[in-house]
Amino acid sequence: MSYVVAAYAAIWVLFIIYFFVVMSKTASVGKSLASMTKGAKADGQDANLSSQV
Repeated sequence: MSYVVAAYAAIWVLFIIYFFVVMSKTASVGKSLASMTKGAKADGQDANLSSQV
């Protein structure tokens, strides 16, 4: 069953990467996310850690 957990984790990592790519390319999404996180660019690492958890 370990391969199921590995696949699930890989899907989440790909989803997070895809989300941040779309966010960086879409200004409206970037603005909305920045307003929610209150400075996602300044605290990029913290935002990544919180989203992965």
